[in-house]
Amino acid sequence: MRRPDEDCYKQFWWNQPNATWKKDCDTTCGNENIKTETWSDCGKASSTGQFQFTFYPDWDKHYEAKADLNSIGGGDGGHFWYTRTRNDDHLGGDNNRMTIKGEWTAGKSYDLAAVYAYIPDPGAQTRNAQYTISGAQGGPYTRVVDQNANNGKWVQLGAYTFTSTPKVTLTNYTKTGTGDDDIAWNSVAFKPIKGTFVHRTLTAASVFDPNQELDPGWAAGQLNASPLKSEVALYDWAMGLAHQGPRWDNSGADASGLTNEARCTTPQAAGECTGQKTWDAAEEWYKDIKAGGFKPTADGSAPAMSVPVWMGMANPRPNTSLPASQAFQDPNGYKIKSDVGVTFVIGEDGKIVDGSVGSSYQARVGNAHLPYFVTKIMKAIEADYGITAPDIDYTTQDALEYGNVQEAHPYTDGDTPRPGLLPALPGRPPGQREAVRGLPGRRRRCPRLPVDDRPQVHQRQCQGMGGRDQLQPQDELRGA
Repeated sequence: MRRPDEDCYKQFWWNQPNATWKKDCDTTCGNENIKTETWSDCGKASSTGQFQFTFYPDWDKHYEAKADLNSIGGGDGGHFWYTRTRNDDHLGGDNNRMTIKGEWTAGKSYDLAAVYAYIPDPGAQTRNAQYTISGAQGGPYTRVVDQNANNGKWVQLGAYTFTSTPKVTLTNYTKTGTGDDDIAWNSVAFKPIKGTFVHRTLTAASVFDPNQELDPGWAAGQLNASPLKSEVALYDWAMGLAHQGPRWDNSGADASGLTNEARCTTPQAAGECTGQKTWDAAEEWYKDIKAGGFKPTADGSAPAMSVPVWMGMANPRPNTSLPASQAFQDPNGYKIKSDVGVTFVIGEDGKIVDGSVGSSYQARVGNAHLPYFVTKIMKAIEADYGITAPDIDYTTQDALEYGNVQEAHPYTDGDTPRPGLLPALPGRPPGQREAVRGLPGRRRRCPRLPVDDRPQVHQRQCQGMGGRDQLQPQDELRGA
C-alpha cells in the first residue's frame, strides 16, 4: 500500500538519488541546541564550561563516526553520550574516521583544583577509559578509569596546579577496543582546594645481568636432555658447533664444528670446506665463546662477553647516573619495567586532601631475542648455499605491553617480543597473565625491597635456579 505522502518524505532519506551531503556538515551536523535544567539534592546545578565533540572525516569527507554516537536523555545537559571503543584495527586512533573525541573546557581559571568525572550508568562498559587532563603544571596527565565498575558515580581524577584553562579529554580509543564495549561521556567537575601539590614518579626495573650464572640447579631434571642442563654443557655445545670440542652430552667424544673445516677459497661453496660467509660468522661466534668462558667473574664485574651475552639472555647494566626513566627507555635494556606516577595535595594539617589523589601505571616486558649467532649463521648459509631462510615473521597480541599488537621480524632484527603483563588492578580477576616467564626457564623471585622515592639505585643478588642470579638493579626507585 502506497502512503499518500511518500513522495514528500522520501526526499529526506539518505539513500535516495537526490540526497546530498551538507557542505558545512563538520560544523552543523549532529549539533543540537538544548536548554535543560538539572537539579540535585543540593539544588539547581549550573555549568560555566563547555563540552564539544570532535569528529574526523573519511576520504570522501564524510563523518562516519557521527552515526556511531548515541544519546540517552538524562544527566547534565539532558544527555548521556556513548559510543563504541575502537583500536587501530577497528578504525580508531589519531584522526581516524571512527574516532570520537569529547573535550570539557572549564569556564573559569583555577589555581589548585581537584578534578572529577561522572560515569553514566548506561553506555559505560569499558575498563580502559583514558581521561587526559591538560593545562596543569607538569602535564598533561592521563588517568585510566574502569567505567564498568563505576557506573553512576563521580570518580576522582586527581588534583592539579593549573597554569592555563583546565581541559579534560576522553576519546573512544583504547588498545583493546574492538567495537564491542561502550564508552560514555557526561560531566566533569573542578573543585578548588588549598594545600601543596606533590608529584611523585617511580620506575622499577628488572634486568638479566651479563654475569649471571645459568646453571639450573633445582630445575636441572627438566633440562637434562638439552645443553641447558648446565653452563659447562652449554659452552661445550657451542664449541662443538662453532669449532670443535667435547660433546655436551658425552665428554668422552669430540664434536667437529663449522670452522674446523677449511674455509672455502671461492665465493661458491664446493667440496670439503665451509662457505666463506658461514665460516666467518661461525668464527666470530667461536671467538665470543672463548672470550666468555663458562663461569661468572669472581669479583662480580660485568664481563664484555659471557654465555648469557652470546645467548641473547642478558641486558646491559644500566647507567646508574641517569634517572630510571632515561636508563630504561630501550626495551632491550630490561626484563620487566613498571612506571608509576602519583599526584596528590598535602593540606594545611599535613594530611593528603580527600579527592586529590591521581595515579598512572604502565607495565612493560622487555624484548626477547634470538641469539645473534643464530641469525648471522642463517643469513650466511643462505648466501653461501642458496638455502632459503624460513619465514619466521609473526604478529603477536599484547606485544611488550598489554593491548599492543606488533609484527615481529626475528630474522631481520632478532627481536621476538613477548606478551605483556595484564596490570594487576583492584577488582581484576587473578591469573590473567600477571606473571611472565624469564629466560632461561623459570626463576625464583627475590624478596621485595621497600618502596620509597629517594633518588637511589638498589642493587641486590638473590639465589635462583641453584646459582647466583644477579639482577642489577632489580628495583630502581627515583623520585621527582
